[in-house]
Amino acid sequence: MDGGEYSINPHEDICKKEIMLVGSWAYNRWEYPNAYHFLQRAARIGIPVEKLITHRFPLDRIEDSFEANIGQEGIKIIVENPNFNPVCR
Repeated sequence: MDGGEYSINPHEDICKKEIMLVGSWAYNRWEYPNAYHFLQRAARIGIPVEKLITHRFPLDRIEDSFEANIGQEGIKIIVENPNFNPVCR
């Protein structure tokens, strides 16, 4: 979504802080494994990636999760199926 304009100083706000900035309009199927492995590595070194999940909804409240997402109420919103038991994590 277009969040509007924002003014930054590239040197002060990005370079000086050694931030790598990557933009993406949409995701393709090749990006999901990379993101998953990144989160695994981040968790292993102690980055609290679980704090990215701000909302959890059961499957029967999926419409509420859509409303929370559209209303920009969270960072990552998860819809969980309580009957799903993954074989490997």
